[in-house]
Amino acid sequence: MKKQRTQFAICDFRNWKDAVTSFNKHEASDQHTQATSFYIDAKRIHERKTSVASEVSAQHASQVDLNRTNLGRIIETVMLLGRQNIPFRGHDESTESTNRGNFIELLSWKDVPELAQHLTSKTHYTSPSQNEIIELVGSRIQAALVSKVQNNGVWSLIADEMSDISHHEQLSLCFHTVSNELVVEEHFFKYVAIPSTDAASLVAAIKDNVFDAGFPIKGLYFQCYDGASNMKGQYSGVAAQILKIAPKAVYIHCHSHLLNLSLQNSCSSIQPVRNCLGQVNALYHFLEALCKRHALMTENQKAANEDDRTKTLIRLCETR
Repeated sequence: MKKQRTQFAICDFRNWKDAVTSFNKHEASDQHTQATSFYIDAKRIHERKTSVASEVSAQHASQVDLNRTNLGRIIETVMLLGRQNIPFRGHDESTESTNRGNFIELLSWKDVPELAQHLTSKTHYTSPSQNEIIELVGSRIQAALVSKVQNNGVWSLIADEMSDISHHEQLSLCFHTVSNELVVEEHFFKYVAIPSTDAASLVAAIKDNVFDAGFPIKGLYFQCYDGASNMKGQYSGVAAQILKIAPKAVYIHCHSHLLNLSLQNSCSSIQPVRNCLGQVNALYHFLEALCKRHALMTENQKAANEDDRTKTLIRLCETR
């Protein structure tokens, strides 16, 4: 059997009496099929007057273009989820899972064969490269915002510290700017994790993330914070320390915060208003504590209204 496989390829052939039978067996062998394929490829390359190196280079360039197209689809998906503020990850992203999370499911939903094959490869840019893509997109957006402020030349800083759902302190950074056409714009810039809410930590965060990012210090005319002592302190507050860096930056107590404080004090000082808000808040907690009570209130509203329109009580929020 081995001799039949090597005939016409390695050793010579002498059994011409059974030549036809031997030829048919050889024609069906893997060696003959492979040799025929090599011959056809060589003939095609010769007709194109190209070399093996150029064929390999063209195939590599085609694969690079395909990878870039697939990466572009992945970046578009990341941008869509980020723009809509939709979570990326799922609890179970294995191939056996019926719900692998918004990111993977949306990529699979595109129903693109090239992308589906790409997602099964070793380098698929879905994890952890996904976080790197998010950072790159965020950097491009921040660079565009900085460029806008640099072109306008004038801007004001808005900052406030808060804690997120994980109880980590962070500083929100926003800015106002006025274009050459006198159009006022307000943009959110970024969140910054801070180790503490003291004035020194807040000023250091503003320097590192705003001034070092390219915002023109000479163009800073106003700074807007709340009325906390660490913000508006006359000698060591954030406003006083920023004023030393940007002498034109006048401190303004946030007008929305002032209005909110005024409304809170007014509501707590006027007894009828205070009692009314207290009763409404107590009624909310009573009705929304159990689903049965909420359903009963909805049924009674539908019975009283011909158009079946219903309303839901909203919990009292002092900052709204």
